[in-house]
Amino acid sequence: MIDVVKLEKTYGEVHAITGLNFQVSTGEVVGFLGPNGAGKTTTMRILCGCIGATAGTASIAGHDVTLSPKKVKSMVGYLPENPPLYEHMIARDYIVFAATIKGVTNPDVAADKAIRLVGLDREVGGRNCNKLTN
Repeated sequence: MIDVVKLEKTYGEVHAITGLNFQVSTGEVVGFLGPNGAGKTTTMRILCGCIGATAGTASIAGHDVTLSPKKVKSMVGYLPENPPLYEHMIARDYIVFAATIKGVTNPDVAADKAIRLVGLDREVGGRNCNKLTN
């Protein structure tokens, strides 16, 4: 469940979110609609623990996003419109990086398994996409 109560976010004099309240029940699917500048992205960034709120509270499955950010981040997946990619990394490096920050045991082994699972270990476009560790 997602519970948002009197959420606010200001950037200097700009009020991105003012007094936002909503709940999403377990199993419920919702859409987040509004014009540009309505605060959709800001709200999502707060819910994911990427930025803090100026006022109000937000919780996911009973965990406050401010007080328990690691717990919330372990439960939430968020893909923004423009994902923050590290373009200098090859696919395997990025998978190892993501596994490491998520606390996966043996990120190298996990990355190799994921690469094989989706077929990235085969030739792609005439070049080998990644060199596996074993």
